[in-house]
Amino acid sequence: MATKDDLGNETAELKTELAELQAEKSAPKPKSIAEESAKRAATVKVPADDAPKDELKNLADDLSEVLEEHPTTKTLLLILGVFAAGYLLGRSR
Repeated sequence: MATKDDLGNETAELKTELAELQAEKSAPKPKSIAEESAKRAATVKVPADDAPKDELKNLADDLSEVLEEHPTTKTLLLILGVFAAGYLLGRSR
């Protein structure tokens, strides 16, 4: 059975952890990728002839940024997994 001192120590530790988490949440967050791509699209004027090429490049840049945000994600395995899931769903219909 825990003593009063043990419970007091644990409560103090939990309070400090809570304070740290609240400080992290209140810290300014970096801009989201959607905001950055919208800003990039608004500033870049593209002729109608080149629109699909530039749009594809922007989408590829956005995808690479999303994948880079998660350093633990193994990019090749993720891509293969998405492809396999899509293939299986397509074959099931």
